[in-house]
Amino acid sequence: ALKDCHEYHAALLAFEKKGFPACDENSPLKLTWFSSISPAKEQHGSLVWDRVCTLWNTAALESFQASQQSKDKEGRKAAVKHYQNASATMKYLLKALEGQQFDTVDMNKSFIQFWEKTMLAQAQIAAYDMASENGKHSLLSYLAMGAVPVLNDALTHAKDPFVVSNLPKPIEEWAGECKAQSMLLTARAEFHQAIAHRQANEWGKELARLTQAETYLKQCIHFLSTTSRDVAKAEAILRLVQDRKVKVKHDNDTMYNDRVPDDLAEIPAKLLVKNDIPMPESMVTTQVPLF
Repeated sequence: ALKDCHEYHAALLAFEKKGFPACDENSPLKLTWFSSISPAKEQHGSLVWDRVCTLWNTAALESFQASQQSKDKEGRKAAVKHYQNASATMKYLLKALEGQQFDTVDMNKSFIQFWEKTMLAQAQIAAYDMASENGKHSLLSYLAMGAVPVLNDALTHAKDPFVVSNLPKPIEEWAGECKAQSMLLTARAEFHQAIAHRQANEWGKELARLTQAETYLKQCIHFLSTTSRDVAKAEAILRLVQDRKVKVKHDNDTMYNDRVPDDLAEIPAKLLVKNDIPMPESMVTTQVPLF
């Protein structure tokens, strides 16, 4: 299906270049697509309309393929690629919509940007998961934090009044998942940084980081509880943090007497993934020339 979407998109581009209708005016075509979210449908005579709907489906297929990957190293690697492609396709969609006016919420700029950022964040999370197998904790801290601003950007787009009014329940659910991921990754980043301090014999900084991680985890668990989400993962990390905090506090009080800082440096956000990638040739040129 993904291969077919690429070929169809390339064919539509070829027809547009030959002067086939790129707007509704005086077009004999009647191209009908159903919304991806609701049973609503929209009809236009423009090949651009057909093409943006194809791009939406392409992004959805890339996201689905990412979600079906195994949890081993190769599966994580493939997930990163597919999520990046999904995010990039949303950017292609935004570009194709310039100068166009369509009614369905699927084609709302903020809604598309929400998914563009969400897919990019999922790619970063897959990269973090892949590095978790044998990565250094300082690196894992940066990678976990790398997804946070992207998720927060997605949350900003989720507040668009048009999106909220048209999809009150779905966008609340999707935005809630983004917020939960952002909160948990922030806590994970602090925990990884605490371990890095421990490995460097920086006991005071470790204790301060653990305290910060504990605070973020409690906030995350509270949010998860209020939205009926599973708290097991966050609670398991919290137990690790609290157990280690008790031990390092005892050791620091009785042996090291290392100063516990009041202020900690922000953890750098390292974004490994990207969506500013060229459109693949398979979406630009048909396998067999049409003209």
